[in-house]
Amino acid sequence: MKGIKTLSAVLIALALTAAGVLGSCAKDKDLAGQASAAVVYNTLPVQNDTLFVVNGVIFSMKKVEGGTFMMGSAADKTAQPVHEVKLSTFFIGETEVTQELYRAVMGSCPSSVAGRNVPVGNVTRYLADAFIARLSALTGITFCLPTEAQWEFAARGGNMSRGYTYSGSNNCSDVAVWTGSEPKPVASKQANELGLYDMSGNMLELCYDGKADYGSNVSVNPIGPMNTNMSVTRGGCYETGRSTCTVYYRTTLFYDKAWGYNGLRLAIW
Repeated sequence: MKGIKTLSAVLIALALTAAGVLGSCAKDKDLAGQASAAVVYNTLPVQNDTLFVVNGVIFSMKKVEGGTFMMGSAADKTAQPVHEVKLSTFFIGETEVTQELYRAVMGSCPSSVAGRNVPVGNVTRYLADAFIARLSALTGITFCLPTEAQWEFAARGGNMSRGYTYSGSNNCSDVAVWTGSEPKPVASKQANELGLYDMSGNMLELCYDGKADYGSNVSVNPIGPMNTNMSVTRGGCYETGRSTCTVYYRTTLFYDKAWGYNGLRLAIW
């Protein structure tokens, strides 16, 4: 597993040209704005809550201190056996990537349900990789998708975990947008122990690695198989039931497929 790059900036302000970056996102025409051609970087001391600004769009990355946890669940046969995992420190997005941020980076947005603070949907793995590559180039920070183990550790609340079934509560409705017809703006529900929103529900989130059967041995910074055309997806979504919104439920998605409920969350590791 690659180490975490030392972050030299808490706030990175990027002013991008309207012609080169801004575009339309579904019916949300009011998101279009003006920008200069200059690229400006403002640096501040690193803090746990690392803020980035891309063309005026702010997003936060939360520091997740490394630790050890029991991954999986005896209640779900796809998440067995329960096994010990040790992770190094990493950063993960406070929220799912919004349509506003996606468009600020890519110039367009694939979502079918519009809203500036609604998470971006219809995201294939290829689109996610392209978005992350461009964001990384713009900021000088290597962003990526979280690994499946990182995702579950963060969803469980990291070292502050209280052992909830869903990310931040044993009541799904407290923390998750589920069994509905469309996504809701990010952070509409309660955060989990780490201050992360929508780890349960709203959008089904892509992970970095492919799916593999769990083993019983202790794993250190595990990454699933990459010689596959399928990504692990986690967290359930606005269209699904409570059982898919747990912190341990696993499913997969072909790289070239996506539906309205497929989104992503950023990580740095």
